[in-house]
Amino acid sequence: MSEESSKQSRSAEQERTESTGEFFSVGTPLHAVRAGYIKRKADDLLYDAVLNGSYAHVLAPARSGKTSLIAATAARLEAIGCKIAVLDLAQIGDRDGGTDAGRWYYNVAYRLLRQLRIRYDLQSWWHDRSILSNRQRLLEFYAEIVLQSVSERIVVFVDQIQCIEHLPFADQFLASIRAAHNTRTTDPDFLRLTFVLLGEGDPVSIIAEPELSPFNVTQSVVLDDFSREQLDLFATELNLGRGDADKALDRIYYWTRGQPYLCQKLARQIARDEISGDVAEHVDRVATTRLAGRAALHNEPHMAHIHRVIVADEKRAEALLTLYGRIRKGIEVTADLGSPLQRRLIAVGLVVIDHDGRLRVRNRLYEAVFTARWANENLPMRLRVPLAAVGMLLLFLLVPFWYTQWLPRPYMDVLTSPTVELDAARSAYENLRSFPGHSGTADSLFREFVERRAQLAADVDEINAVAELSRELPDAGRLPDALLASFWDRQASAASRDERRDVALIATLESLVMSTPHRRQRAAGLVSEDYPLLLASLPPQPAGTTVFDPSNLLLTFADGARISQWSYATQPLQQRDSWSITALEIVPLVRRVVIDREGSVSRVGLTLNLSHARLNDLRIKIIAPSGRAVEVEPGRERVSSDEEIRIPPAQMRDLIGESLSGTWSISGRDERLGVAGQLVGW
Repeated sequence: MSEESSKQSRSAEQERTESTGEFFSVGTPLHAVRAGYIKRKADDLLYDAVLNGSYAHVLAPARSGKTSLIAATAARLEAIGCKIAVLDLAQIGDRDGGTDAGRWYYNVAYRLLRQLRIRYDLQSWWHDRSILSNRQRLLEFYAEIVLQSVSERIVVFVDQIQCIEHLPFADQFLASIRAAHNTRTTDPDFLRLTFVLLGEGDPVSIIAEPELSPFNVTQSVVLDDFSREQLDLFATELNLGRGDADKALDRIYYWTRGQPYLCQKLARQIARDEISGDVAEHVDRVATTRLAGRAALHNEPHMAHIHRVIVADEKRAEALLTLYGRIRKGIEVTADLGSPLQRRLIAVGLVVIDHDGRLRVRNRLYEAVFTARWANENLPMRLRVPLAAVGMLLLFLLVPFWYTQWLPRPYMDVLTSPTVELDAARSAYENLRSFPGHSGTADSLFREFVERRAQLAADVDEINAVAELSRELPDAGRLPDALLASFWDRQASAASRDERRDVALIATLESLVMSTPHRRQRAAGLVSEDYPLLLASLPPQPAGTTVFDPSNLLLTFADGARISQWSYATQPLQQRDSWSITALEIVPLVRRVVIDREGSVSRVGLTLNLSHARLNDLRIKIIAPSGRAVEVEPGRERVSSDEEIRIPPAQMRDLIGESLSGTWSISGRDERLGVAGQLVGW
């Protein structure tokens, strides 16, 4: 009986592991027909763009699901008769002559023929046109071979586009794609050929010349991380009851913030484990032991990739680590997309821009692995040696003092623990403060403890308890109010992301316990001019919601973001056209000019030719090649397109001394709705 039971248990465990392996995909592409594939907005955006004949690009960090997106979109396009080719530039660079320009371009063409199953004597054709540049030869290859051999629509997915960043000759490949797009105006056959570019990095780093860059003519498709609601697809595969599965997914999202690879890997491990105790604690234990800590830099491929990309960047490693170290030390860094360093950290996926326009670490697992200590340890040796010498000297001087102070250590350990109960922390604080000469240390540790616990507070009761505990400090001042305000700031940001306007407004009003201009401005923005006119709020819910407006005799039915309306004002009942609610995003207008002349700026002037009825709505910045940005004020309330605005040189004096050579940019943001304008020139 016991042996048979053991066999059944092993069989059940094997069956569960096999089914989990089919459902979860860690580090490998996941086809759309697989049950574990999570469909995101990017799926429909990319499909619709290609269907409309537009070129597109998807630039996202490693292991975000780009290859899976290719597989899913390609399957949908093949189903309607399109011919598909997928070029992996990483394979071409590694295996097919990554240092030989002629061989590299030949293999691009050869792989396209194989992908599209075209039989042709490519070698002879290629040799006959050896006098042409690589860009022109590829363009004629598209026209004479690809389009003449295939009558259907052709979609070419170019994956791992960042691999050409370090190939000095590969920019002509991107230039050939730009040329193919431009040829559509003179050769209608090219309307059947569409390119989709995918990879890491940012467009300016991959190819700096605007006139050659295909990114200026491609539609950008954003590949977001998973939302918490999307993770519910995993619930039935975790081998847990519904309640425990929800708790497990809450903690998975807590640690990963929806990063696809980390979600899949953590969920797969939970599905394979036999969980007997608290589910949330088990997820935390798996996350901290398997995916976090210093060992993850070597044992976890995804963490090792990020580490390698940052540290191995010979030109920028020091600057990147210094910038990241500032973020980890709590220094507020305002996002500036004109900065190559910030763009690089965002492209790698290590940081993102939060809703307050500042840089933050992408998720808590990254926070646990890529610490301020990691940044310091990987700085170049010329910076580390002096720091190490100073550290050794301090250690030598402070050891005797530390030795005589060993008794307070247990209380200090309690105050630095991330899991200790609040009552235990209060007791440790009181005991540590009772030691002679330790009151300042006790106050400092206790302040850090309550600030840290306030950051981790998940609900109102918890943050209220932490704020009340902070009043124990002799110099608490407005610290309790600051902790509460910061908590409500996070709640407001989370609600805004989910488009829960009422919740965001209430949270913002709560944050005014410590009022600042930024918080007041956010509250005013949430109220706006339309708030008094709203009849009802439509929270996300499975079933539809119906609202009746008696004054206008209008019945409104909301099914998610889809709105249908019927008017009772006329007989018979009249249905209006349905429409969808969409979120608005302020996107800056950016124009660039490349200057190839050496020297530095000694005088600076700016003339704008634009039309706008409310110039006070605009934020205009001039960005130098170094990333330094200067905001300018037009000094007028309105202007038409036939007028020129001359900006006083005094507003741009901070640009004096900047290098002339490089890309200069102008960025314009219209931060209020209702009035549109046009930038004619600058």
